[in-house]
Amino acid sequence: MKLVDAANKGKKQAENNYKKAKDKYDRIVTQRIDLSNKLAEIAKQHRLEE
Repeated sequence: MKLVDAANKGKKQAENNYKKAKDKYDRIVTQRIDLSNKLAEIAKQHRLEE
């Protein structure tokens, strides 16, 4: 029974690590998209002013 418990614990830990890493990755990607959009907006305004 102990082996099964240890295996389940390891599996659960691996799933949690995966979720954390995925959340972090998704946040970074979202921030990059937001930043790109912001820069594009600034560049567009800058072109209009010239």
